[in-house]
Amino acid sequence: MSLAAILAQHGIAEPLEVVLAAGPLEGFCVSGENAIAVWQALRALVPATRRWPVLLGDDEQRARAAEIFRVDAPSTARCLAAAAEQYAEMLEWGDKAARALPDVGAVLAQIVGSGPQPFAEVLRRIDGAPAIAAPDEARPMRRGHGPSTPELRLPRAERVYVALVPAEHGWQVPAQLELGWEYVSGSQLCSHLRRLDDLFGAELVGLTHDLVELAVARPPETIERAQQMATLLLGADEGTDAASLVHSPSVSLWWD
Repeated sequence: MSLAAILAQHGIAEPLEVVLAAGPLEGFCVSGENAIAVWQALRALVPATRRWPVLLGDDEQRARAAEIFRVDAPSTARCLAAAAEQYAEMLEWGDKAARALPDVGAVLAQIVGSGPQPFAEVLRRIDGAPAIAAPDEARPMRRGHGPSTPELRLPRAERVYVALVPAEHGWQVPAQLELGWEYVSGSQLCSHLRRLDDLFGAELVGLTHDLVELAVARPPETIERAQQMATLLLGADEGTDAASLVHSPSVSLWWD
C-alpha cells in the first residue's frame, strides 16, 4: 500500500507534495494551530508508514532546511554506526559513574564524621575520591547560545510544513538528513536523542537549521532529574534553567 493510501485510510487526506528536494522527502503543509495534533496522528502511524513526522517550520524555515539537509544512504549508515558506538559509551560511562558513587559517599561520610577540618584538607580528601571522566562522545551537546524553553516555537507559525522522513525512531532523523552543527555532530545528536528517549520518552517533533524541538512523554518530576535532562540536552555550564524542564511536556533548543 502506498504512503498516501495508508494516510488516507487513517483519515489524513492532505495531498502529499515534495517538501524537501533532498531524498526527495514528501509531506504537506498544515496550519500552525493544528500542527501538533497532526504530528501526534502521524507519530501513531509510524509502525505502518515507517516515516517519522518532522515539523520543518514555515516557508522561510523550510527553504533554509532545503539548503542544508541532505539524504545520502552511505552517510546515513556511517552516522548511525557512529551513534550506536557513542550510545554504548554513554551507557558504559553511566554505569561506571553509578558504581563510583558509593565510594564518593564513603569519603564524604568520613569527612563529616571526623569533625571540623581545614577546608584545604576537605578538598584534598574529596579530590582523592574515584573520578569517572566522560568520554568525548558522552559529553553534553553544545550550542552557541540561547536558552532552552519549555514551549515549542515551530507551531507558532501560521503555516507549518511536515516532512515524512524514512525512520522508525525520531533519534534516527539527524542521520537521515546528514545534519550537524559546529558544536555537535549528527551522530552525537542521534545518540543523545536516543538516551533522552530512554530516560524521559523525549521524541523529535521539529527540526530546522537552528532548532531542535522535542515532545516529552515522561518529563522530570524533580529538579535532580531535570538537571540530568538539562545536562544531556545542553550541558550544566550552558545556562540551562533545569527548573523549567520539571513537568514540561516539551522542550525547544536553539542552535547556531
